[in-house]
Amino acid sequence: MYIMDSILLHCCCAPDALYCLKYILDEGLYKPEAYFYNPNIYPEDEYLKRLADMEKVAEHLGVPMHHEVYDPWEFKSFVEGYETEPEGGYRCALCYDLRLRRTAHFARQFGFQAFATTLSVSPHKSADLIQYFGRKNAGDEGVKFVSYDFKKGGGFQKSVKMSKDLKLYRQKYCGCEYSK
Repeated sequence: MYIMDSILLHCCCAPDALYCLKYILDEGLYKPEAYFYNPNIYPEDEYLKRLADMEKVAEHLGVPMHHEVYDPWEFKSFVEGYETEPEGGYRCALCYDLRLRRTAHFARQFGFQAFATTLSVSPHKSADLIQYFGRKNAGDEGVKFVSYDFKKGGGFQKSVKMSKDLKLYRQKYCGCEYSK
């Protein structure tokens, strides 16, 4: 039995989504739906590889999946002026904000009561910063942000193992052309 009907989970990539969706399903508090919105991914063939594996994960877990049309110019215009920032710097914060802003909007638009993100599973990303943007955008859209820190309890290592077992493509960089 679920406390809430559904939660929209922003998914940055299939390996992370596999672990995070399974975690939410096993927790039993929410019925998750996957949301793949990542205009930061570069180039387009990389985006298409990640999208295909994300669809594979959603089907494997029996979870509905939503995705947006690929629009790298949306990301580029959002981070304009910060292209030379170091990895983990202000450009990355803007990227979190962009993706969580769109996720919160999609959640409100389609009747989700809450949303979360897989971004926090990475040991290279600040869970505090991700949670800040999640809460900020949730407030702006009038939905709830569930602030999971999926890296706790070995989440990242579990995601690596699970993705190997399912033979998922595991990228070698975060996604944008500046991190490549």
